[in-house]
Amino acid sequence: MQPALPADARFCVPAYTGHNGWILLDVEQHVDWDEVNDLLLASYRHFALKGMLKALDDGDRSTA
Repeated sequence: MQPALPADARFCVPAYTGHNGWILLDVEQHVDWDEVNDLLLASYRHFALKGMLKALDDGDRSTA
């Protein structure tokens, strides 16, 4: 997902952490919290273990 996001001017690859997959979102002008939530969930799902994903999908937020 990282290579596609910088096509949107609000996103850029940070100089020192970009090589680890990080992406920077400029929120100074406007923050769409639904979009931020979707991005966070996509990132979490990418790195989460199977059990963590199951807990998330089952709605158990205490372990997610």
